[in-house]
Amino acid sequence: MTTTVPVSLLLMFLNAAVGMRRLSSSAVLINEVTNQGSETDLCAGEDWVELVNVVGAPSSVAGMALDDSSSSPDLGIVSDLPAEVAAGKALVLGQGSCPAEIPANGYLVVCKGEKAFTFDAAGAVVASYLEGCGFGFGNGNSDDVVLFSSAEGNVTADMIVDRTGVWNDALGNNPTAAQSLGRNGAGEFAVFNLRTPGAPNAPATWISSAVLINEVTNQGSETDLCAGEDWVELVNVVGAPSSVAGMALDDSSSSPDLGIVSDLPAEVAAGKALVLGQGSCPAEIPANGYLVVCKGEKAFTFDAAGAVVASYLEGCGFGFGNGNSDDVVLFSSAEGNVTADMIVDRTGVWNDALGNNPTAAQSLGRINWAESAVFVVFDERTLGVANPFVDLDVPSPAPPSLPSPPSPPPAPKAPPNPPPPPFHPTTPAVDVSTFEFVEQWDLSESSKAEDLSGVAIIPGGAGDIDSIIFCNNNPLNSDVAKGDEKLVRLFEYTLPTPSSPPKLMRMVRMDGFDDVEGLALVEKTSTGVRLVVTEEGRLNLVLITLPLMGAADGVVVEATVDYAAVPPEDMYAVSLVDDAKSTNRGLEGVAYDPAGFFYTLTEELPMRVLRVDMRTRETVLLFSGPPRLASGEVFDTTSDQALLSGVATDIAGMTYDYKSRSLIFVSHEGIDDGSIGPATVFTSDLSGKLLSGPLKLQGAQPEGIVMKDASTMYIIGEPAEVQMYVSKKAGVLASPPPPSSPLRGDCPPGCLATRRLLFASRPKECPAHCEPVP
Repeated sequence: MTTTVPVSLLLMFLNAAVGMRRLSSSAVLINEVTNQGSETDLCAGEDWVELVNVVGAPSSVAGMALDDSSSSPDLGIVSDLPAEVAAGKALVLGQGSCPAEIPANGYLVVCKGEKAFTFDAAGAVVASYLEGCGFGFGNGNSDDVVLFSSAEGNVTADMIVDRTGVWNDALGNNPTAAQSLGRNGAGEFAVFNLRTPGAPNAPATWISSAVLINEVTNQGSETDLCAGEDWVELVNVVGAPSSVAGMALDDSSSSPDLGIVSDLPAEVAAGKALVLGQGSCPAEIPANGYLVVCKGEKAFTFDAAGAVVASYLEGCGFGFGNGNSDDVVLFSSAEGNVTADMIVDRTGVWNDALGNNPTAAQSLGRINWAESAVFVVFDERTLGVANPFVDLDVPSPAPPSLPSPPSPPPAPKAPPNPPPPPFHPTTPAVDVSTFEFVEQWDLSESSKAEDLSGVAIIPGGAGDIDSIIFCNNNPLNSDVAKGDEKLVRLFEYTLPTPSSPPKLMRMVRMDGFDDVEGLALVEKTSTGVRLVVTEEGRLNLVLITLPLMGAADGVVVEATVDYAAVPPEDMYAVSLVDDAKSTNRGLEGVAYDPAGFFYTLTEELPMRVLRVDMRTRETVLLFSGPPRLASGEVFDTTSDQALLSGVATDIAGMTYDYKSRSLIFVSHEGIDDGSIGPATVFTSDLSGKLLSGPLKLQGAQPEGIVMKDASTMYIIGEPAEVQMYVSKKAGVLASPPPPSSPLRGDCPPGCLATRRLLFASRPKECPAHCEPVP
């Protein structure tokens, strides 16, 4: 369902959530702090603290005090606040030259040293206090800024009006010199990439620019302001005018992570790229407003309500075409060759294969303000106004007695792109170390398979429940007996849970395919499922389509995919770096990135992780393990690179988490001394840096991995095992089965089927899948 939420109402809701979570009955809160000043802001390089008035009338701060954690009684320190004031640390508001109130829905920014500034709800400076109104404490590491109702006498808990809570490196919430600590949409303090002193906080923590791409079209309409030409809409996500002077717009010919490094001045000279703020082009976008730039000559600015502020009818338009398989990019500068740090924002590739190519009546725009927001096709174009919001979880508004201040329109996350991304995602990678073994199923009897490999989950693949599909990379004995000595198959089951074992639904003959090892879901439509599989020996990625199954009724359906019928455009040949020391050149796992990329890998000697561009079909080596030497592979256990550190000596399967732009790998070989392994799961970013793990696994030889969600993981392996793991953060795990429960065969007397990880200290009298009866 698509619901259009008025921007003003949405912002009121979001700010109400902030206020109601923290303030109890206070109209004044701490809104944002820094611990490393910037020479470019009002405090001229000093730390600052921003207070916000959350009501629609001026609010008094007279007598309130600001101090750091030395005055926080719950840290075990009870301070004499007058002594803190006398020492020049704590600041009492409303005394001397300090303001005694904050404007309606406005802000007070107090600097370390001497200065303070008040702002109205629109972000305009109301008054400047340039002497005698600043704090003396330092917003250092492991600090905690506290707002007190009074500065009289010893601190007591009931004097605390608001506080930030401690921030430091260990907690992962210590802002850098370019960041701040501020309230997010949930009312909690979080690190923001964009500082907004004197204005509402940025609508999402990941945003590092006040200006983002909001909506684009690749086929103009005669009825809109661009009179039939393509257009690009930029949005200003903060509550004050934002400069775009010197920024440049171009298409994917200037995208360095697509393997092309362009000279942007040449693109400008050729009439393709557009530099904003030059000639007749506007140099800024109004507060919470929009800039629409047309192909050709025209541009328009809009205010937050969607009214045209100014029209630029000559000399301000781009020359590139928003064509199929394009990618619109916003650069911070148009000077010299493109580098990754010049990318401010981008749409990501759109084309027919990805199912995100808008028609002449549609547009490509931001879906919502969640961390996982991507560009999607909208049926309704919204030039110069906010995009429709899809399933946006808006908090309840505040009661009438506590109206909320205005805030900038929320802005979504940049689309999941390959490295280097324009923003570092704040959605953390899956922490695999929190997962525990729950259940295991043996599929050899139902499938007769002996070599399960790749795996994918199909949401709603079995009617109203999910299904799970595997590939078997060697022929079944029954197929060999019939002369089909190279036939590989896919097997689709209902997705198992501890209370519902898997049921075989479909067997798929893969006629003409060679050694299928990897499998990943690309998309599910109302009629079918698109999957990508790897052919190990042929070095191919192949897109295949299967019809949707109905509800599981106990009848096993037979289906066939004919290799000879696969169209050439659904074949992707993978090019490997030529390495004379390499002995394993076959492809194993595969993962799909909605931005238009596949990730694939080679198992070992050396381990490699590669990216294949669905548009250009180019293969790029992202990272690899150490080369094979005469003495074997040499690992550096101090390296932060997963494949160089010895976390694993092979990688068998993988999946991709687009929310955190990270890869999750499964390995069935640890390092020789057994200190890691024998089978593990670990996570890395797209540069190969180890993010979490390794997690030790059960099973004989894990080969594939898939995540149902951030807290549920399935591992498949040879000969025909399926295992379920659940994060300890997700809740209570299933109860252990009775001692006779046959997970991989009955456990011997004195042992029961394990629910734990395979620890090295397991008693030798119990098999790997069993543990002693307690």
